[in-house]
Amino acid sequence: MVQLIPILVLIFLLFCFILIVLFGDLPTYRGTLIPRIRRTLILSVSRLGNGFVAFDRTFLGGVITKLVSSPIVKKALGWLIPAMYFVIMWNCLKLFFNKVYPTMYSQTEFMLIIVPTLIANFSSFLLATFISPGVPTYADLDKLLAQFPYNGLIFHSFYDYKFSNPEYYNEKVTCSTCHLTKIPRSKHCSHCGQCFLFLDHHCIWLNNCVGYNNYRWFLIFLIDIDWVFLYGGYLNYKFLKNQLSNEVPWSGYLREIWALRKVSFDNEVAQILLLLCTVLFPVVFGFTLEHFRNIYLGVTTNETAKWKFIQALIDEGILYQYSDKNTQCTYLIKSRLRFLRLDNEETFKGIDFMVGRLSKIESIYDIDNIYDKGFLQNFKERMRIQ
Repeated sequence: MVQLIPILVLIFLLFCFILIVLFGDLPTYRGTLIPRIRRTLILSVSRLGNGFVAFDRTFLGGVITKLVSSPIVKKALGWLIPAMYFVIMWNCLKLFFNKVYPTMYSQTEFMLIIVPTLIANFSSFLLATFISPGVPTYADLDKLLAQFPYNGLIFHSFYDYKFSNPEYYNEKVTCSTCHLTKIPRSKHCSHCGQCFLFLDHHCIWLNNCVGYNNYRWFLIFLIDIDWVFLYGGYLNYKFLKNQLSNEVPWSGYLREIWALRKVSFDNEVAQILLLLCTVLFPVVFGFTLEHFRNIYLGVTTNETAKWKFIQALIDEGILYQYSDKNTQCTYLIKSRLRFLRLDNEETFKGIDFMVGRLSKIESIYDIDNIYDKGFLQNFKERMRIQ
């Protein structure tokens, strides 16, 4: 039984490593040690990987490197993390129900809280993993463009150049890889090799992209896993607390709980599971908050980088907008004595101060984000609620 503890500790460290590497650069964790730890981990792994590649090429002729980079192996490795989640989750639940929960068993709690929680967790994970995010099709092109319009700021329409320069138009309006029409808020995923609608990000936990058709299941999974860590941590803490007398002072409370590991193997399991829940909950909860923040702002994870570029132009004081009776709104970048179009960086020669208005954008709040329809409507759109 003692051999189980190092395995659980290893699982805990592996979980922490993956979570920090994946989510450590989110704005939620700025100002904490997490981004610094993430940079150190990535640098260390990069050096280790480069050293292994050099060793493989020098002594093995690059056989392992070629094998790992083959499409079949890469596809198989992509399923490693989802499979790992199932194995770890299953074994943690098995330990919990075998070693911890029997002494606290409540049929009402089990049927009304625990069973629905686990059903929601595994079902939402499977649905988010195996449902396609949605692929743009020519048959639905007009409908998709009506639903996801160009805003001329982070998603540009090149229809103005259709007749004057057909080659430039065709090159820009379609994906250079899969040759599908570029729908606003969609993106080509290099991992999946496909354009997807309303692409938020590629999730290695799911080995799938999160987009239009499966974002709701992804968000339900996030909320559920937060609850699993929170409620699971509470149950393990309750199991340990029930073994302490009410006379234990607060100053020695944690020390007494830690000392319980010497009493039985069940206590060791409860302590490790409690530690897992305690450490993983704030990380995953921070990621969940980040997604709700994006919903509130009316942006996707993929779009945050585009908005950061717009913010950089505003900070430099070079982003302007021009509108007249013929042009509703054209965003321009000031470059010395001329203005360049934001969409293609060509010189804009249509400024007429007699009929139009040129204004400098002082703040990101001066921009009307047409994709932000209010938190409730944004949430309904993500969850596909009619």
